Amino acid sequence: MKRFYLCNNRFYLITVIFCMLPILAIGQEVGFEIRNLRENITSIQTKYKDLNGDYAARIRFAVIDSLFEFDTNMGMLAQERKAGEVSLFVPYKAKRITVRHPKLGVIRDFPLPELQPRVTYDAEIFVPGYTTPDFYIYAGLGFNAISVMGPSAFLGASYKNFQLEAGYVLGLDKVESITFSRPNDPSFVESYDYSCSKFWVRLGYSIGSEAFRVSPQVGVSFNMISGKDANGVSNSGDYFKKSNPMSAFVALRLNLKVVNRLRVYLTPQYDFAIGGDKVFEVIKKGDSKLKAWGEGFGINAGFIYEF
Repeated sequence: MKRFYLCNNRFYLITVIFCMLPILAIGQEVGFEIRNLRENITSIQTKYKDLNGDYAARIRFAVIDSLFEFDTNMGMLAQERKAGEVSLFVPYKAKRITVRHPKLGVIRDFPLPELQPRVTYDAEIFVPGYTTPDFYIYAGLGFNAISVMGPSAFLGASYKNFQLEAGYVLGLDKVESITFSRPNDPSFVESYDYSCSKFWVRLGYSIGSEAFRVSPQVGVSFNMISGKDANGVSNSGDYFKKSNPMSAFVALRLNLKVVNRLRVYLTPQYDFAIGGDKVFEVIKKGDSKLKAWGEGFGINAGFIYEF
C-alpha cells in the first residue's frame, strides 16, 4: 500500500509541475517594448568620442522611470539622464542594444539601424497597460516671496487634468510701528507691529507632458493680518489690531519632474483684493508691504511629491 501512495504522489507532483510550466513561461515574458526607433534630423554637438577618435551617435529613450539600464555590443561612451528620458552616447558602429529593468525584464541584442556620428535617434520604452493615473494625491512644500514672505505647504488632489488644492503660508516678515490717531481726539492712539499669514484654495488645469507641465490656476486667499502692540505705546483700543481681507488671484504654475513622483515648481501669481474689509482699506495706506499682503504680485517655489 505504501508503494501505491508514493507512486501516486510522484504522479501528482509531475502533473502539477507540467501544469505550472505555462504560468512560469508567462512570468518570464518581458514587460516592455522598444518602439519608434527613428532618426532625428537635428544633429548634436558632442564632446564624446570613441577610442578611434570618432564622434558618438546619440540614442534618446523616453522612459517611464529611472530604473532602466542600457548597454550596446560596443559599450557606451556616456549617459545623460533627465526627467522622462535617457540619452545614450554610443559608438556609431554599434549594432545591438540590451535594455534591462529590475521588474519588467530584459530585451537582449535589439537590432539598431545603421548609426551615424553626431546624429540623434529617438526611441520609446513602451510598457503595455501603463497609464498615468487619472486620480492621485499630492503635497507641496515651498517658500512664498514678494507678497507674504514665508514657508508654505499645501495638499491637493488631481483628477485627469484638473487639480484642487488648499494651502497655508506662515508669514515671517513684519511691518513695525504703524500708528493711527484722530486729529480731533488726542486720546485715541493705536500703534502695532503687523504680521500676516494666509490660507488659500485654488483650482488648476494641467497642460503638457509627464516631464514638464504648465497649470493655469485661479483661487481665493484668506489673509490673516494681526497686530502686536508696538513698544512704548499704550493703545486706547484695538479697532485696527486685526484684519482679514479676502483676495482672488490668478496664477501660472510651472513644474518639472526631477525623479519618479518628485517635482520642482515655480508659481507666479497676482492677487486682487475683494471682500470689503474696512480695516484693511485703512491700514494698507500705512505701508506698501501691508498692501502687498492683500493685493499685488507674488511668487512661490518649492517641491511637489505625488503619492
